[in-house]
Amino acid sequence: MFWTKEKGVEIRKVMARIINRTFENPAAETPNEHRKESRCKRLVPVLIMPLGDSDDQPKSICCFTGDISCEGISVISMVQVPVGPTLVIIGECDDRAVIRGDCRRTVHHGFGCFRSGIQLLEVLPAIDVGPVLQFAAALEASYEEEEVELAQA
Repeated sequence: MFWTKEKGVEIRKVMARIINRTFENPAAETPNEHRKESRCKRLVPVLIMPLGDSDDQPKSICCFTGDISCEGISVISMVQVPVGPTLVIIGECDDRAVIRGDCRRTVHHGFGCFRSGIQLLEVLPAIDVGPVLQFAAALEASYEEEEVELAQA
């Protein structure tokens, strides 16, 4: 699957909604940035699902974005994101998107923390990723149940 202008427009729509729902970090400006797309420093929860076929890689990785652009994201995680094809699940429950991506690099930053750069390639139709969205919803529901139990204790 190759990147096309139409796929890029769809990714821009999804990422613009996420960027607009979060607060801007005033320290985010980097005047000497040489990228064709500017990046916004945003802290957004993301679920990464590596698509490689290795048995020893994690099936899903919960992490946070370090910065976001319409072409890619950097994520910070406690587990190394494998370089290669991946799914990125991002957005709030009522406006969640599944994006096919490619993890281009992962760097260890100490204390078991990793920063990974992921190129965003294509927003996948909800009809094609139903099980992935169900998994994300179930993961979210399990945390909500845990919060209720803690509040009742």
